[in-house]
Order: sequence, then C-alpha cells, then structure tokens
Amino acid sequence: MGPCAVNSEFGWLICGSGKAKTPGRDEIVANFVAERNEALSSNLIFKNEHEDLNEVLSKFWKTDSIGIRDDADMMKEEFLKDIRYKEDESRYEVSLPWKEGCRIESNGYSQCVKRLDHVFSRLKGEPELLKEYDNVIKEQLHAGIIERVVDSNLDDAHYLPHHGVTRHDKQTTKLRVVFDGSAKHGEGSLSINECLEKGPNLVPHLFDTIISFRGYPIGIASDVEKAFHQISINPTDRRKLRFLWYDDVTKTSPQIVHYQFCRLVFGLTPSPAILSSLLEYHFESHAVDDPETVSILKDFFYVDDLITGAWDDSGAIEIYEKSNKIMNDGGFNLRKWTSNSTIFQDRVTNDEKMQAGGANDTPESTDENNMNDRKTLSERQCSTETEQGCVKVLGMTWNVKTDQFEYDFSKLRVYEVFTSNKTISA
Repeated sequence: MGPCAVNSEFGWLICGSGKAKTPGRDEIVANFVAERNEALSSNLIFKNEHEDLNEVLSKFWKTDSIGIRDDADMMKEEFLKDIRYKEDESRYEVSLPWKEGCRIESNGYSQCVKRLDHVFSRLKGEPELLKEYDNVIKEQLHAGIIERVVDSNLDDAHYLPHHGVTRHDKQTTKLRVVFDGSAKHGEGSLSINECLEKGPNLVPHLFDTIISFRGYPIGIASDVEKAFHQISINPTDRRKLRFLWYDDVTKTSPQIVHYQFCRLVFGLTPSPAILSSLLEYHFESHAVDDPETVSILKDFFYVDDLITGAWDDSGAIEIYEKSNKIMNDGGFNLRKWTSNSTIFQDRVTNDEKMQAGGANDTPESTDENNMNDRKTLSERQCSTETEQGCVKVLGMTWNVKTDQFEYDFSKLRVYEVFTSNKTISA
C-alpha cells in the first residue's frame, strides 16, 4: 500500500510506505501543513477564540526550545558597533564586547605559569607533538596573528591558559592550540568569558542548511581559512588576550615569553557571534553591487563554512568567482573548494595549481599544517581520508563521486547484554 492522505486536527498528513527503490527498503514520508482557517478552530486546541493553530504551535515549539534557541534580533544592532576596516592590512578590526560594569579581578598570570608547566611536561614525552605545538605558535607570530610583548607589565593585563587538541580526521590541521577563555583565576573571580557579551546567535539551523544544500543538482562546499584569525582586535583590548610560551623548546630550561593576540581568539564566548556579525556587515556592504551573490552568502554560510549549490556548471563557477572576490575584499580567503561537478573541480584545481606555482617563488614554511593547506583539490581528494571521493561537509561524509552522504557504522561499539550469571562470574 502506498502513502495515503489523512485529514487530521492539524491539517492534511501524508504518511505511509513509499515505493521501495531497492528490495527490503521502505521510504516513509510525513508532511505537516497548517493553514489559517477559522473552520479548524476547536476548544480542544485553542486557548481562546483569538488564537489560531499556528500561534499555538509556534508557542509550543518556542517553549520546548527554551535555553536552546537565541533571539537573533535581541542584540543584533547593539552587539558589534565598533567595526573599522583597516586599509593597510585589508581586514576588519573590532573591539571586544565587554559587559558594562564587569571587571576581571585577576590577571591569571600565576595560574597560567602552572598550567604552562603542566602542558610542557606532557608534550616533552611526545617530541613530535611538542615540535608541532611550537610551530603553530611560530606560524601565528610570523602571520601577525600574535605579537611578542616587550613590556611584560601585568597591570590591566589578563593571561589565557592553553592546551593542545589533536584531530586525526581533519584535512588541514592535526593539532589545534586551544585557549581557555572560561578559566577562573581564584575563588570568586570572573573569567574573561563571563565579562564578555555572548552576542546574538546568527548561525542557521544545521538541518535547514543541509536540506538547502541538497536541493541543488550541483553541490558546492568551501570554508574560510582561519576565519577567526582574519579579524583584527582593537589594540586597547589586546592586553586582555595574553598568553605564555617558551623561547626555545629544545632547551633543558627554556625561558618564558609573553605573547598577546592581535586577532580574534577561538575560545572566547562571543567569537562565533563576532564572526557572523562581521560577515553579515561585510555582505551588506556589497549588496548593491552584487545582490545575487550576497544573498547566497548570507543564506548559505554556516559559521565559517559556505555550503551551497547551483543548477548547472556555469552557475557553480560563477558563485566560485564572485564569492571569492567578495570574501577577499574583507580579508577572508575561501579554501578547500569541493563539488560533485567535475567541471567545477577542474576549474578549482587549475586555479590552485597556478597559485601554488606563484607561491613557489617565495620562501615557504616547512610547517606540515601550512603544507596541507597548500594542497590542490585533486591532491586532497587523493589523500587517505578522501581516496574514495569522500569529503567532510559540516561533520558529515559527502561522497562527491556518487553525490551521497555516507555513514560509517563499523566503529559503533557493540554492547554485550549481561545476565546475572555473567555479572557474578565477572
């Protein structure tokens, strides 16, 4: 029996088994349609005669998601007012959104020294990881993301502890240095995150993003290279973003060096909202010149990932060209372009090879993370992770050859059912 329509109290429902495409596999479809219709009014559903079904259901969903949903308009206009574009660096600069009257009492220096010693002791047991950790900080210093503090005066300063997180399933980064903005330095003291406004939630629903992405025959995925680190921080706030490291990790007793961030830190509560708000601000500045591309960027950005699509190859390449231009104007570089279109892939690969050829004329870092960043699309798709044409899209595996999402259940743990006898014998 195929799907059937049922006229319920909530409107027409379509439910039941669809025609199976493969033996032993059913497809279930259920849709809900609500209309503003006074004939549907019932005392069992509505609280009063002025409230219709949509309003009741809307209130129900909002109540059900208290503490989960944020009102995007709550602080949208007030959150990030101090935005400047630095012509000399071709990037935006913002001030941290401090809560009024909130103050960090402790500079956190002594606790950061202890945590640094603990991190260093662990890393010395893994020399390769220690080298990579040190390289990350050196690369950030070279790129201007951080700067060395000449005057280590602790007045009105704040230090962030940090640790390393390794990810073996990432294409571009094996190790990430994470800064702890929630660390409290002393009883009754406030963390820096508690003194900063969280900001509005401008991130779209993940489900909506995926559904929109799958609505196009040609899928396109990309992300912003080191998105948070492309946003400059007002010099007056940089003293609050200090941290400690060593001058030479190969020494038996290296000297502590003071650094501070010049760019936005991943680890602060408002960082996602600052990024989203700034991207929206940047998109609006190009709305008059290219409204169509701006609309795509506004609708299909998920934090720092662009997940969109096109109806044909020419449309996909147009999105690629125009979105690259708009993002570059704000100091943001879209990278790791991926698509199920071979024509699109060939175009991106050719562009990346040309860029890589130009990069060979300049001194290169030997850092493995940056070398991975410079891999072309074809090289990335020949790596171990993507040898079957699979890439990660918002945490899910997308096979660009078959244009399907794939799920690996082989690593699911099988739990044994314990009987009383097995428990006693154990």
